[in-house]
Amino acid sequence: MTKSVKPLIERTRNRLESREIEGEQGSLILDILIGMAIFALVAIIAVSAISQYRERAYEQAVVSDAGAVGLLLEGNYTDTQSYPAQVTSESLAADGLTLTKNVRVAVWTLSGTGDTFNVCLEHANATSDDAWAVYDSAKGGIVAKGRGAGCSAAEAVTATF
Repeated sequence: MTKSVKPLIERTRNRLESREIEGEQGSLILDILIGMAIFALVAIIAVSAISQYRERAYEQAVVSDAGAVGLLLEGNYTDTQSYPAQVTSESLAADGLTLTKNVRVAVWTLSGTGDTFNVCLEHANATSDDAWAVYDSAKGGIVAKGRGAGCSAAEAVTATF
């Protein structure tokens, strides 16, 4: 055993022996169980807080990427006076925009006249429901965001054409 463990074991043994003399032989086990219960409670609270933090980070990543997609496509519109007929994560990468890991273009809607669009991005992660955000070119920004059913929850927003 290491030097730091031996004194701990010796102190515990001495404490147990002194309690046996005083008739308190079971209280050491009770002390240990109470300590373990407190530690477990603190661990549960910490895990919950970390999980909520991660969910908010996923949502912010999608919102950031949706804004970047909007800026890229608006810049292209300025140059070409048209939006692409189809937008995918791969086509954005070809234009120089790399989306955050696990973020993808889920819904792309181009207006009948071709002068406005809606795009919904979602972040698929293994721990919870998808985080999503909708960019509307007619309104010039993010019009909806959330967590839940993904872009299917935003169909009412993306189906404005």
